[in-house]
Amino acid sequence: MAYRLANERLEQAHTDAIFCVAWAQDKIITGSVDSSIKVWKQDTLELLYTLEGHRLGIVSIVVDPTGKFVASSSMDSVIRVWDLEKGKSTILIECPPLESWTLAFSADGTHLATGSRTGNVNIFDVNTGEKVQSLDTQKKTFIMCVAYSKCGKYLACGGQDGSICVFDISTSKLVHHLEGHSMTVRSVVFTNDSQRLLSASDDKHIHVYDVKTGSLIKSLSGHHSFVLSLAVSPDNEHFASSSTDRQVKIWELSTLECIHSFEEHKDQVWGLTFNSKGDRLASVSDDLRLLLYICPLDLSK
Repeated sequence: MAYRLANERLEQAHTDAIFCVAWAQDKIITGSVDSSIKVWKQDTLELLYTLEGHRLGIVSIVVDPTGKFVASSSMDSVIRVWDLEKGKSTILIECPPLESWTLAFSADGTHLATGSRTGNVNIFDVNTGEKVQSLDTQKKTFIMCVAYSKCGKYLACGGQDGSICVFDISTSKLVHHLEGHSMTVRSVVFTNDSQRLLSASDDKHIHVYDVKTGSLIKSLSGHHSFVLSLAVSPDNEHFASSSTDRQVKIWELSTLECIHSFEEHKDQVWGLTFNSKGDRLASVSDDLRLLLYICPLDLSK
C-alpha cells in the first residue's frame, strides 16, 4: 500500500484561508481566517457543528490528551477552551493584543501555553483560565510557536528572529538556546519519545535537534519556500511537513529522508495533523480545501 490522496476531501471547507487543523478522536477540527471553527466527521467530512464566539481569524487549534476538549486562539487576542461533546466554550481567556498566538496543551492536559510578542511564553491553568507562569526567552522577539514534550519535562518555542528556546518546565529554567535558523521559526514539535525536537522555518529548512544536548543532528532541505507546519505520526516512525510551496512531505524519522511528496493543494499549506492511529493525515490551506491522505503503517503490505 502506498501513500495516496484519500477520496474524502472538501473543496470549500471555509470562506477564507484555513490556518489550522486538529484531529480529536473521530472528529476533524478546522480554524479559518473567516473566524469560524468547524467540526467535521472524520469518515465522511460531514459538518457536525460550528464553534462560534471568536470575532477575528483563528490562529491555532489544539486538542487536549483526552480528545474531549479543544483550545483555540484568535487574532481577537482571546483564547477559548471548548467542550467537544457539548459544542460550547467552557473557558475564556482574554489576553492583551498579540499576547496569544499558537497554543500547546501540556502532556497532562492541565495547562495551555502560548507565545507573545514580548518574547515570553505564558502558561494558563485550563480549569481556571488564570496565568500561572511566564517563561522568559531572554529574546525580545515574537514567539510564533510552542510545543510540550510528551514526557512532560520540556517546553520548546520558536521565534520570529529564528531562535528556538527549550525550557525545563519543573524549574522554569532555560536549558537550551538553539541557533541555526536564519528566518522565522513557524513550527516546533517533539518526537513522541521526547528525544528529538523538530523545527520548521521560513529559511526553507527543517532542523532536527537532540533534546538532551541541544545539538543539531541534521538540517533537512527539500521544500522550495517557507516551511509552515510539522506533525509527528503516533508511532514515531514518520513526520509530515507543509510549506508555502504547496507541498506536503512525508519524512522517515529513522533516516531523516523524505519518502513521499504530495502536490495536491493550490496554495500554501498552513496546517497538518495525523489521526490517532497514524494511518490518515489531514492538511489545510489558503485554497480553502481540507484534504485527507492515506498513510500506510507498514510499507511492506
